[in-house]
Amino acid sequence: MVKYRLPTTLMKEDRCYAMNNIKINQLNVINKFASLCILFIFFLLSIIFIIQTVAITKVAYIRAGVPQYRLAWNPLNQNVAVIGNKSIVVLTRRLEQLKKRSIASHFGVEEITISLALLGDTNQLVLYAYDYNNVGVWNPNTDTTILLDNANFPVSWSANTNLIATGGNNHTVQIRSGLDFEVEAIFPNFTYSSQQVPDLVHSLDWSENGEYLAARYSSGVIRVWDARTNEIIYVHDGDARSVSWGPGTQMVIVSNNGLELWDVAARKIIGIISAKASLVRWSPAENRLALRIDEGIGLWDIENSVMIWHRKYNDNIISDIQWNAVGTLLVSVDSSGIVTIWDIESGSTIASTQLQ
Repeated sequence: MVKYRLPTTLMKEDRCYAMNNIKINQLNVINKFASLCILFIFFLLSIIFIIQTVAITKVAYIRAGVPQYRLAWNPLNQNVAVIGNKSIVVLTRRLEQLKKRSIASHFGVEEITISLALLGDTNQLVLYAYDYNNVGVWNPNTDTTILLDNANFPVSWSANTNLIATGGNNHTVQIRSGLDFEVEAIFPNFTYSSQQVPDLVHSLDWSENGEYLAARYSSGVIRVWDARTNEIIYVHDGDARSVSWGPGTQMVIVSNNGLELWDVAARKIIGIISAKASLVRWSPAENRLALRIDEGIGLWDIENSVMIWHRKYNDNIISDIQWNAVGTLLVSVDSSGIVTIWDIESGSTIASTQLQ
């Protein structure tokens, strides 16, 4: 039998070809692995981007001062009213629902900004505002509503003087009687920046005695009016995101510096609290501050400069916090519509309900 033998050069070519195939296969594996790594890194970056976007959106939402829900206590501490999600709900102090009124079905617009106050000791009228130019007084007992002409968001009511403050036409501030709701005074509008941008009114807060009104504007400026003389007694320039009255003419302001304590009559700062918060409510009974911190709620002791307690109970943003009239109970509502009443000494939950 004749045996054939491949030429040496041909055998070398086969080996080279085989080696090249192995190298190509190895390169393909490396390329696939590199592609998977790139895809995995891209996936991680996308997740990080989404988380950061959500966090930034939450912060921007909070700083804009446009909550999803707002709260108000009845002066007799019996009922709590909540506005949000296209409705107004009146609850007992045990958070049992008494009355509910739809506001979207009446006016056919989406809720944009909301504000709320409870009027009177016995009639329990609900003063509300939403969508900037829808302001009314609702009587839950008779289910009747009085719409206030030329009134805009926000609203506030003084229990001591029975005066109502609302936004007005062209970004003014109106002072109305709590009896007939007629306008008694109009505070002028303001602009800011070189382009004369209208300075929108974001919140209105009466002092405890009802003599002074703090108006917080979109520019971060706070103007304090003397309701007896209709004159500005104090202007706080800066980046105010929340304001709350304390005893007398003291107030606390949330700014980039932390919590600033001011005496507006003396026009001087009396203290700075290092606690980081985006919303503050001064207790009407003690030198304590209810704070929105890190998507939770906390209680700060001003005299001892210490956090009494801090609770983060879910992943939702707290929209509003309010004390009852005597400072013994604290109620909060978060962005999902969960209303909670807190024990102010322990920080434990007394009652909680999910708005429907």
